[in-house]
Amino acid sequence: MDAIGKVFKRAGLSMQTLRQDRILHEAFETEDPIRLIRLFGINDTTAMRNIKAAHPERTAHLPR
Repeated sequence: MDAIGKVFKRAGLSMQTLRQDRILHEAFETEDPIRLIRLFGINDTTAMRNIKAAHPERTAHLPR
């Protein structure tokens, strides 16, 4: 394990958890899936999932 990994482990975090938190925070701020795709190298489905999680009030609920 590298030095950065040890710091995260002592803090009780994982690098993956921190990355996911950062993506969600950016989704709260920008609401732009293209920015998320470019910034984090994620696919469009993941970007939209994070936008929907950050802004559930904007998700269209169509009647069935």
